Amino acid sequence: MRRFLTTIIVLAVIGGGWAALKWLMPAEHEAAEEKIATEVAVQVAKVARVTLRARVDTYGTVEPEPAGGGKPAGAASLSAPAAGIVMAVPVKEGESVKAGAVIVRLDDRIALAQVEKARHALVFAEQQMARQNRLKAGEGTSEKAIQEAAQQLAAARAELAAAQAQLALVQLASPLDGIVARIHVQPGQTVEPNTVVAEIVDPGRLVITAHVPAAEAPTVRPGQPAELIADRNSNNVARGVVLFVSPQVDAKTATTLVRVAAPANAGLRPGQFVQVRIITEERAGRLAVPREAVYTLSLIHI
Repeated sequence: MRRFLTTIIVLAVIGGGWAALKWLMPAEHEAAEEKIATEVAVQVAKVARVTLRARVDTYGTVEPEPAGGGKPAGAASLSAPAAGIVMAVPVKEGESVKAGAVIVRLDDRIALAQVEKARHALVFAEQQMARQNRLKAGEGTSEKAIQEAAQQLAAARAELAAAQAQLALVQLASPLDGIVARIHVQPGQTVEPNTVVAEIVDPGRLVITAHVPAAEAPTVRPGQPAELIADRNSNNVARGVVLFVSPQVDAKTATTLVRVAAPANAGLRPGQFVQVRIITEERAGRLAVPREAVYTLSLIHI
């Protein structure tokens, strides 16, 4: 009968009254256990020359362009200057109108009568002035008569201008080219002074009002390009330009107001929420690798 010699290590715990035994396996078995099959997935990416951009990301609201530079605002709210009755609304919502088009007519019968009266008075004054000029050529009138005719003509012109101003107060016209966004009244309705009767918006003059963190505001300047994204799920990106950067910081939000001009064909609407990417710096022809190729390793020291 063959005998196999096996080595036994006995670990004794003092005072424990017991011992643990461990059988030592042959060396070739240990080496087999230490061999672990590993597979590392490797992908190849190209280094390319690209244009690197630094940007400031924020969000803003689409609004009509404010007045400035001698131009009216990009929107207007028409209000009744005095109490009256709405006689007619010649336009409808969504209709394109030109500056000067009547949007809402209040009761204008008295104003029209005054304008007509002033026009007749002006015609008569012009005829009298022409007659005095003819008499002056033949020395058949006096200088006093000519001066009186001139004064009557000036007074008639002023009276007509005043009557037309009164008519403008009851014939509310659009001050700009645009689209009728809202009509708040209907014929027969009585309105009080300062009642908003209609709203006009020029869709070609829209801006995005955004707020940039104060720490990033120094890098934003007028004239910088901006990307406008209305829908994250869409690839449509409109190109805008920074128009205005406020010199003040809002103490409550620690942000600075920034306005970005929106292109007329961007399809944006007032009140819409838009993501804004302001390009603050560009560096062309720089070597770069895909973002997926960059890994950050964290070392743990024990």
